[in-house]
Amino acid sequence: MQSSGIRPWLREQLAGGRVCVTREELRAAFPDYSHRNMKQAIARAVEDCILAYGWQNFYLLLPPAYMKRRSLPPTLYIDALMNYLGRPYCVALLNAAEIYGAAHQRPQTFTVMTSNPPPRARKGDTSMLVFVTKREFNTCVPSELIRSIKVSSGYIKVSTPEFTALSLIQYHKAAGGLSHVLTVLEELVEECRFDTLPDSIANYVPASVFQRLGYLLENSIGDMSAGAALHEFLFTHYKPQAAPLLTGTATTESTLDKRWRLYLNAQPKSDQDDT
Repeated sequence: MQSSGIRPWLREQLAGGRVCVTREELRAAFPDYSHRNMKQAIARAVEDCILAYGWQNFYLLLPPAYMKRRSLPPTLYIDALMNYLGRPYCVALLNAAEIYGAAHQRPQTFTVMTSNPPPRARKGDTSMLVFVTKREFNTCVPSELIRSIKVSSGYIKVSTPEFTALSLIQYHKAAGGLSHVLTVLEELVEECRFDTLPDSIANYVPASVFQRLGYLLENSIGDMSAGAALHEFLFTHYKPQAAPLLTGTATTESTLDKRWRLYLNAQPKSDQDDT
């Protein structure tokens, strides 16, 4: 195998439908290569757009359609990368919303939810991988919070529409702010079934997130049915305390919404709102 060289071997992997290889696999396939020779061979393959750097010792195989981009869309390799890192994960926030058809504009980053500690964000040639973490995911991401979505390279794990909506509220700063989140929710809510939420989701989402989402759905989007389902879930599974609509902002002299027990210290507006 070694006599044929690395490039034919890489093309063979690509022809077999693979989208990535690791340095460990290359070492196993070419045991007689010295560290220096292997490093040079990989560098030449990257220079010639056969490979791209995906992560440390993790390389992307580039089919002709992606050679000019010198990268792959993260949806094609994120499952393989997270398995390589040994991390539970789900595609989250704006990228999950985009998969469900609720993207106001294409996200500039690719956000993955995983366990602590977070891997370091990594910028590729066309996108940046960003990680948000939940300590509750240190063992696994519960199956009831994810969907397996088919992509051309296999399947990826994506947060459910309902968990996506809640996560957008909880991590609104990472999603462009509460007003932008509201814009996305206007479309995402059509995919959500809050009346069928699993009881276990209460172990992963604070009560205040339900309060904020429910209030916005009822008062900003006007989806009274979704709001009612969240309200029932909230008061069945929590004893909610008064909280601010917008975290990190003073609540002095703010009106308290008694239904949702929220201090209305902000007035988020949809990006599509002309008023």
